[in-house]
Parts: sequence; structure tokens; C-alpha cells
Amino acid sequence: MSDYLSNRGRFSSQNRFTVRIILFILYCIAGSVYLIWRFQVFNFWSWGTLIWSWIFYITEVYCFLRILLAQVTTLKLTKAKKNLSISLDETVDVFITTYNEPIEVIRATIIGAVNISYPHTTWLLDDGNRPELKELALFFNCRYLARTTNKGAKAGNLNNGFKHAKGDFVLLLDADHVATPQIVHELLGYFENSKVGFVQTPQDYYNENSYQHGSFGNSKLFWHEQSHFHYVSQTGADSLQSCSLCGCSALLRRSTIDDVGGFPEETVTEDMHFAIKIYKKGYISCFHNEPLAYGIAPIRFVDFLRQRLRWGQGNMQVFREENVLFSSQLSFAQKISTINIATPYVDGWSRLILYLSPIITIFFNLSPIFTDASTLLFFLLPYACLGVLLFNEGGQGYGRLILTEKMKMAMWPTALLSTLGVFRKKIKFRVSSKDGYDLGSKKLYLPYLLIFLLGVAAIIFAVINYYYNYEVVLTWGVTLILILAAGVNIYFAFLVLLHAWECDFKHTNNYAFEVPLPLVIDERVWGRVRTIEQKMITFTLVNPDENKENLVENVNLITPLSNITVALKELKKIGEFNNSTIYKAHLVFAKPNEQDELNSILYNCKWHRYINGKYEQSKTIIDYIINAFAPATKKIGQYKNVTPIIFKLAQQESLLFHLGFVIESSTGRELTTFVKIESELICRFDNNKIDDIFLKSIDDLVFNETMNQNDFHTQKSLTLYHYNIA
Repeated sequence: MSDYLSNRGRFSSQNRFTVRIILFILYCIAGSVYLIWRFQVFNFWSWGTLIWSWIFYITEVYCFLRILLAQVTTLKLTKAKKNLSISLDETVDVFITTYNEPIEVIRATIIGAVNISYPHTTWLLDDGNRPELKELALFFNCRYLARTTNKGAKAGNLNNGFKHAKGDFVLLLDADHVATPQIVHELLGYFENSKVGFVQTPQDYYNENSYQHGSFGNSKLFWHEQSHFHYVSQTGADSLQSCSLCGCSALLRRSTIDDVGGFPEETVTEDMHFAIKIYKKGYISCFHNEPLAYGIAPIRFVDFLRQRLRWGQGNMQVFREENVLFSSQLSFAQKISTINIATPYVDGWSRLILYLSPIITIFFNLSPIFTDASTLLFFLLPYACLGVLLFNEGGQGYGRLILTEKMKMAMWPTALLSTLGVFRKKIKFRVSSKDGYDLGSKKLYLPYLLIFLLGVAAIIFAVINYYYNYEVVLTWGVTLILILAAGVNIYFAFLVLLHAWECDFKHTNNYAFEVPLPLVIDERVWGRVRTIEQKMITFTLVNPDENKENLVENVNLITPLSNITVALKELKKIGEFNNSTIYKAHLVFAKPNEQDELNSILYNCKWHRYINGKYEQSKTIIDYIINAFAPATKKIGQYKNVTPIIFKLAQQESLLFHLGFVIESSTGRELTTFVKIESELICRFDNNKIDDIFLKSIDDLVFNETMNQNDFHTQKSLTLYHYNIA
């Protein structure tokens, strides 16, 4: 989770819980009052208006109950447990499942898996039966398994692995998820409770150019569509001991797997199906709400929708197969938690009604409510405002209203189709594209174009109809409300189409990490990295007068774990930034394994997200109110200038450089922070002052020309921090 809000105001967690309870009660009262009043103002003008009144009212009741369910199951949220005692006697298998993903994607996943610090055996389960993957597995000393058929899809692939692997625990990794070295150490302690069947972690993604990511103009925000699910819905479900298994970045007890007969192959969401089966056997689950692996989210709009359609249809299949609503083997808490996780895929029908309602009402004069605008607003506004407050505060900083509504608009056709999974026995398992080149059909844009164009036409028609039609049924106040509703829908449809166009035609599958690292030549900083891709780098020179637009050999790229020697080829000027020229160059590595080493460092996103001040969790409305009267201490995540530097330890005889960052505050009033990156087992930020030995090493700092060493020593407000990277 984000370090950005480690100090969210001066309210204790208990006080924040009390605020949520108060908001929840007020919302229930306002919603009940509104719906009781609404039942009394149906439009009986004709059979058409009466039917439309009932359809719209049922939709409103569903939305009210849907929000209540979501809030009830997430009122209490759990936190990740740290420093749990573990036994080194347990045997662990790491399963990497693959079908047709690109080789370079799988290679990174294998490297992350074999570097997991806990003793284990890595298995590559290849449903594509590709000889080149077998060679790759042998190269990294992994066990390789392939099948002659793809029966059961991913579930069948896993079950085939269970026939050969015999470890006490199994770590599941998708082909695109790179695990951090500490993943098993962090999760194994949860199994001290013999009833725990699996421990799930959040699914996080390093490619922030995917469709599911959204910054909304804020480059520091790396929020994505699953943030609320993992850090709110899943932690709420964890408090009810019934979180969902996501099929990746999860550790499972092998005896539990054997007890339920392996992974079910009847549905395309074998992970959720497996979780329901173990709950029926009396097992429980845990959720460790800290990302311990980083994957690739679908870049293109078509792949995003395809993935969500499979999830939605699979969820509906599971409800049918396991009779979730009426099963006597599931507790009430497990039922409502499972329903809450699955209901977003039913929301497509209510969304369809809400998006069409202003259009239908304007064009056909079929108002579902027979009242004036002032009375409607009197009952509606308190209900709506409390709903926004409850969603915002209940979302714990992950419930970003505009971004969430944009994603709901994007997924409503998929959610609508997902309900067909209740009736479909066989659904083809399709792997989400990881190479970013499947553009799919342009027909995918049609639903959003219709909402946009019909909404614009409805607004124009409403204005013309009011001024030139003397027999209008709708008053001017009601017409304004309908125009506003249509305008909101137009806005979100436009955002969906714009984002889809950007992802489909502007983004590439090569993600560029924004990591400020120093480039060193002859023991001095020569340049500063801006972005790094697989084989490409952009950077600025420390000394603008030193233009080397030719082949540059033996450049040391200083990273947190090692110094990597590279050659820069085909240098080109590509732009300007802060009066500095930006260069682009191809990377050529001195040693073959250094490309893999660099990828492993970059895929461990937590450290460079921290350095860059990025955050996933933002302030809530209540936070802003609290901080207006009792300002919280400003945390890292709000800094603007990050300067990478290199230094040597005071008592170090070797010439090895270390990497550090000087982070200057955005206001100039807070402390300037010096962050030292270290390679240690625990991957998290520790608010500890650096020891005396490191304090002495300040005298041996090696600065680039952009920072004066004497000025650095005269700073009175310098604080020193460790940042540990696994």
C-alpha cells in the first residue's frame, strides 16, 4: 500500500471507523426517505410512463441496496501482518502458468521466481508446449512440464502440476507477474493457523500505461481500476475470513488443494471457484494487503474488456455451480462477501437504465417521476451527497469518484454480457494479450459512441422542444436536471473513448520506467536517467556543454543493487526539459545477465515509486476537513525535486559506488531528505535515522555539478533515511 498517507490527519483508526458508521447511518436514513417518497410520485399519465416508472424505481432500489452491501462488507478493514514467525522446514513449489505469452515476459517472471529467497522449487507449467520455453527453464534450472492437450485450461494446467510437485505449499504466479524475493517469507507465517487454506496478495502492475490505470492529469497518481477491489473489498472480505482467490501472487496450502480435489475445471474463473470450494470444507483465507509481485495489465481496450468479460462470466458460472446464495455450507458472512465481489458484473443492467434514462425521458416525454424540480432536489440532494461522502470515506482513499465512474462506464456492456454466464455451460478461456498489438474490433466503441451521440442529440432536442413546443410535459427545472444528467453521461463516454484511443494507438508494449538514476563515467556523474525501457534509455547530461552525440562506451548505470556497465549507441536529441537537452540512446549491455539484473530491479516498483513520490491512495474529503483544522505532517510523496547522487562509505576501501537520492520538499519548509537505497530482505520503508557510521560517510559523498558540496553541508534541516529494497 502507498506510504503517501502513513499519517492521515490526527484521527485515530477508531475515530475514522466512527465517522464511517455515522455516514453509513445517515446514508441509510436519507436513502430510505428518498425511496419512500419516490414510491409516491410515480407517473401514472400513461401505461408507458407507468412501466418506465417501475423500471427506473427498481433500478434505484438496486443501486441503494448495492451500495449498502458494499459498505457493510467493508466497514472493517484488515492490515498486513508483519514479522510472522515461519519455519524453514516447509517445502514450497512455485508454479508459473503459461500458454502463449511472449518469451521475454516469461523470462522476467522466471528470474523473479528463482530469486525468491525462501528455499523452493520453481515449475514452469507450459500449456503452449513450446521447445524454446523448455530450453529457458533448463537454463534457469527450473522444472518444466507441458501437456499434449489444453483440457481444463489454466485449472487443468495447475492440476497437472499437482501430479508432479509434492511441496507443502504452492505459490501461484501468472506468466507476467514478477515476484519480489520476500514473497514467501511474508506469507508463510499466516499458515500457523491450520484452517488457513490460502493467502492472497494485491495484484499490482508496473505498466502504468495500461487501460485500467488512470491518473486523470496527475502523473504522481498510479491508481488503477482494481485498487479499490484489492485494498478495500478484499481487506473487508478478509475481516470476514472470505477474501477471493485471484489466481496469482497467492500462497496455498497443498493439503487444502488435495482435500478439495484440485482446481475446478468447470468454470473459467478457477481461482474464485476454488475459494468457494474450500470455504465449504471449513477452511478460511487471509489477505496480505501489500503487493509482493508486479505484473502486466492489459494495455489495449479490447484486452481489458476481454479479461473483464471472462472474469464476469466466470463469476456467474461459479454462482450457478456452487449455489452460493442458498448453500448451507457457506456462512452468512461468506455469502454476502462473495455477492459483494461478484455484483459489479451484474451492474451492467442498472447502468444501462441510468445511461438511457435522460435520453428516453427527453425524447419520449416519459418522465418516471411526477413532481417539480425543487421537490425532487429536496429529497435527492441529501441522498446523493451522502452517497458521495460515504463512497469517498469508505473507499479509504482508493475510491476516486471520477476515475471509478469512468471505469464503470467502460465496463457496463461487458458487465451486461457477463450475466449470460449464468446460462452458459462452456466458455472459452482466452488469455489476455501481453504484447499490446491486438486492436480487436472497432465495434467495441459503438456503445459509448451511442451514449455520447444520443446524449448530445437529447440535449439539443430538450432545448428546442422547450422553446418551440407549447405542449411540453417537462418543466424547465426538470429539463435542466435531465440536461445535466445527459451531460454527465456524455462526459464519461468521452473519457472512455479518449482513453481507449490513447491506449490503442499511442501506447506501446514497451513500458518506460521513470527512474532517476545516475550515469557515471570515470568516477563522476555524467548524466541523469529520465526513462528506461528494455533496450532504450532517455537522459539529460549533467554538464550541458559536454555533448557526446556518438558512441559512448563503458558507462556505469548505478542502480540500488549493482553497478551495470553499458554502452550507449545512436545518441539522438529528442527534446528539451528545464533548459537541458534530452537524449535518447540504445542500451548495449557488457554482460548478458545484466539485462535481466536491470529488469529485476525495475520490476520491483515499490522503491522507485517512493523515490518519485507516486501514490495510489489519496486523501478523502474527511481528510481535507480534518487537516484544515489540524494539519498532518507532510509526508514524502509531495516532493518535487529528486536528485540522484553517488557516494562511498567512509571506511570502505573499494571503489564501489552507492546510490542515494536527495529529495527536496515542494514548499521549502519541510526537511530535505537524503535516502539511501540498500539491498536487504525486507522491502519497505523504515523511518529510522541512519547510524553513526553512515553519518560519517557524508564527507565522502561524490556530487555531480548540479549540487555544491559545501552548500549541502550547511543545510540545517537534513534528515537521513534508509530505504530497503528486496
